[in-house]
Amino acid sequence: MPGPGHSRPSDLVVADGELYFVYETEDGDSRFARSDGTPAGTHVIADIDPSSTDDRIQGLTWLPELDLFAFVGRTPAAGNELWVSDGTAAGTRMVADINPGPDDSRPELWLAHDGALYFGAYDPVHGYELRRYTPGGTAAELVVDLTPGPESGGPLAMTSFAGQLILSMTDDGADIELWRSDGTAAGTELLQDINTRPQTGSLPSHFFVTGDLLLFVADGGGTGRELWKLTKAAVSDTPGDDSGDPGDDPGSGPGSDDDDGGSSGGDDSGPPPPSGGSAPAPSGGGGGGAFGGLGIAALIVIAGTRRFAGSKPRVGRR
Repeated sequence: MPGPGHSRPSDLVVADGELYFVYETEDGDSRFARSDGTPAGTHVIADIDPSSTDDRIQGLTWLPELDLFAFVGRTPAAGNELWVSDGTAAGTRMVADINPGPDDSRPELWLAHDGALYFGAYDPVHGYELRRYTPGGTAAELVVDLTPGPESGGPLAMTSFAGQLILSMTDDGADIELWRSDGTAAGTELLQDINTRPQTGSLPSHFFVTGDLLLFVADGGGTGRELWKLTKAAVSDTPGDDSGDPGDDPGSGPGSDDDDGGSSGGDDSGPPPPSGGSAPAPSGGGGGGAFGGLGIAALIVIAGTRRFAGSKPRVGRR
């Protein structure tokens, strides 16, 4: 922006050797732009609502698997909805006005999986539920209304792992647990009821994939919020099968003699903010165990889903 005003560049993303970003005009309007690092090579891609000076763009994310950008675009006519772009003006469009009119659908957690874009969004008929957009399509499909009617089932966290969507969701409005989905309503099912206390979910969050493991944070009931892991083999097992992985000790678990107990308090942080990305990679000093800096001392096993126990894990700390 010429002169002393601020253009406030944000949401900087590199794709195909160019920088894509969002900036503000003098009247506070948002623009989607790209740059090759020179003034001459810096161009506006799109103004999502040329008739308004009150449109906003946030959460710009590059999805290389789909060759698309995704972001939340707000316009006076449609509110906050999910938009996609191929990096051109003609290819920048709202996926759908999921909550019709100026009210928001609050799209969050967009994720590329199996050739489609999955995300959570709200409408007054179904609540906040899992949706899918297939590139080239003209609408957003409801994958499953997990809590039928206007109550919301989630997702509150989501990632792609072992060929499945792994989600933090609920089918009763209270017990938020670990679910999996193949992208269909029939193929969406509870993977593990980690916290079996009535009306008290484990609230899985902070999903992070490393190799053949999915790490996440959950509340096991009597142990507070701790670090857990899920194996690829467990994802393909029948939900609720308590046989565990080969070589695991099926007798271990909260309440067993091997349980280290712990308070029911602990970290009460919820799912990560909507960014379409993953939680920070585990880091920190200290040796021990196959993961070094995690500080593993013991494992408690529940049907292929494991909680790291012993010394306190160091996650996302430097």
